[in-house]
Amino acid sequence: MKRRRILSLTILVFVAAAGFLLAHRTGLARWEGRFAPQPADLARPDVLVRTRSLKALPHDLLLVPLAHDVLTEDALFYYEENPDRLSLSGSLRRIAYEHDLRWSDEAISWALDAPAELAFWCGPAGSLDSWALAIERPELAAVVQELATVAPKDGHVKLAGSLTSDGEEVSLYALDYGSRRTLLVASAHQRVVVLSEPGLLLDEGRSVRPDAGEVVGRLLSGDRKARGLWREAMALPEDEGPDHTIALGVRWFSFGYGRFFPSLEALRFDFGGGAWTTRALVDPASATASSFDDRELWRSVPANPALCVLLPVDWSEGRNLGVGAPPEVVRSIGELSAALDGPAAACWYGEGSLQAPLFAATVKEASAPLGPSLTALFDWGVRRPRDHARARPHSAPGGLVLWERELEVPFAAVDEEGRPTPGPMRVTLASQGRHVFFSPDERGVRKALETVGGHYPSLGETLPAGGTTLGVIVPSELGSIARKEALVMLPPGDEPVFRKAAERHLLPRLEALGRHPAFRLTLPAPPKSRGWEVVEWQELPH
Repeated sequence: MKRRRILSLTILVFVAAAGFLLAHRTGLARWEGRFAPQPADLARPDVLVRTRSLKALPHDLLLVPLAHDVLTEDALFYYEENPDRLSLSGSLRRIAYEHDLRWSDEAISWALDAPAELAFWCGPAGSLDSWALAIERPELAAVVQELATVAPKDGHVKLAGSLTSDGEEVSLYALDYGSRRTLLVASAHQRVVVLSEPGLLLDEGRSVRPDAGEVVGRLLSGDRKARGLWREAMALPEDEGPDHTIALGVRWFSFGYGRFFPSLEALRFDFGGGAWTTRALVDPASATASSFDDRELWRSVPANPALCVLLPVDWSEGRNLGVGAPPEVVRSIGELSAALDGPAAACWYGEGSLQAPLFAATVKEASAPLGPSLTALFDWGVRRPRDHARARPHSAPGGLVLWERELEVPFAAVDEEGRPTPGPMRVTLASQGRHVFFSPDERGVRKALETVGGHYPSLGETLPAGGTTLGVIVPSELGSIARKEALVMLPPGDEPVFRKAAERHLLPRLEALGRHPAFRLTLPAPPKSRGWEVVEWQELPH
């Protein structure tokens, strides 16, 4: 019986391997690509790069002092040494050699050294998994046209379908490269569009999705206005603009929580005249008028953070958080949504961890009876599985009410060998006067209460007068947190290779980061209408 099982397993493995090799040989496995359950909206990228030369972008990024010290010289050679570029280069070189074509690696060089738009979309985990490149370069368009002669006789180049641009039918080609990777390529009107994977354009039946096909058709259009849909989605100016523009949509940098602060739509970084500038796309009409009134908030936050960011929250959106919750919790969320006012803040401090920031918010009236609502919300949201004990608030003089619950977490401490160990963490919520604080680490809340009580300096006391503070960055403290987290995740006994690599490459970069001054990111004046507002970087004494 044992021999029979071994023989059966051997046959199964052999059949599976043969099937994979056959599929790989015919191009079937590579052609599958990735097909997301909810395909990306090609008309609305999460990140957009508009540039006069992709090749020059890494070099110009290093002109930012922070980037220059954090990034290494490898950034200058990113496009030269990127694994995907090397795989694609090898595939193009092989195709050119086997079919006696005049182009090979030149195709990639032409694509990188020309005006282009490069769009990215978030995947399920929030990372930028997919991209599309739109470029106008006659030499590159000629290369794509030659694929029509290659497709019938090359197993790695296939006709994948067609779409319409300016009323003309345009062929779509699939190009296999690397390990199970496929690019989709189309060209018209001396323009080329490259998609990182079939699922951006094709459905599971390998047919062009009508909505996505229309977007690609517009990107290939000879009409400049028609192909400006990505620019319009990011509300960028119609003119050619600076040498580089990097626009980050709120969906990406907010980790999916952008609906709670709709007045902030995107961030933008422009390079021109040898320098970078920062802008924010703000729409104050989409939230309450007090979303950027930060004066009271920063006076309650402890000084000396590593990083603090302003969150212009629309508290009415909080009503949607209680879906599926008990009626008592739903009612409490509604009461809190009506009582909270102004923006919120999230802050990280050097003595804390990345997993346990301090959150601060304010209420409209200090006398609002929010105790029962906060009790119900804390008891529902912070509880061990199968824990039926109710959360009980602790009152103290001065109107202080405190909610605490000790939970077991996997990274509470570090043992003698540098390994993270499980242990207790006291999750804390506090309300005093107009202030509400929350943190998974009680130390942050305790320090915030000392700040409100006048026993510890506030961040607001250290900030210059005027303008709205969108954030404060202290590189020395931020580098310290990053160093601590990196070493915890790479204990020398368990990860000796990665630990040595981090000590050799990462830690010196973090040390260089710590030598930079602190900065305040500020809007000089409160926004009055939707548009791109200049964000100033003001150096702070530290």
